[in-house]
Amino acid sequence: MSAQIAPAATVADRARQVAVVVGSLVALAGAMAGTIGLYLGWVTVATIANITAWLVDFGFTGFGWPADTWGVAVLVAGVAIAASLSVWSRGRLTPALATAWGFAWVSVGRLASEPLSTAVGVAASVAAAITVGIAVIVRVRSSAQGAAW
Repeated sequence: MSAQIAPAATVADRARQVAVVVGSLVALAGAMAGTIGLYLGWVTVATIANITAWLVDFGFTGFGWPADTWGVAVLVAGVAIAASLSVWSRGRLTPALATAWGFAWVSVGRLASEPLSTAVGVAASVAAAITVGIAVIVRVRSSAQGAAW
């Protein structure tokens, strides 16, 4: 009879080991998705900022448009990129939060230091809120449709 009990105990031990390994892999996947999402969101804002700085260094004058208009236009493009990322990722919050964080710092920079620009500062704050709002809406809709996360 003990020969029959031993295999059952072994199967239970193996099942526990498999559960631990699967749980660890799920946790690792979640941590990686969060880290990569934060990186993706930050790189989005950094790329926009670097292209803008490059154009200024190159001598781009904006075709006669005021700097504030260009600043707001660049933020609108950034929100469009962030919205596209939200749709593509089915509402993952980490890229949106990192992008919003970048927009928030643009806002702080334009409202508190040179070159001062109230229009760009306020637009950046609005861009941050819209970016997170779109991600939440996409996430809720995807969740309601039973999308896999």
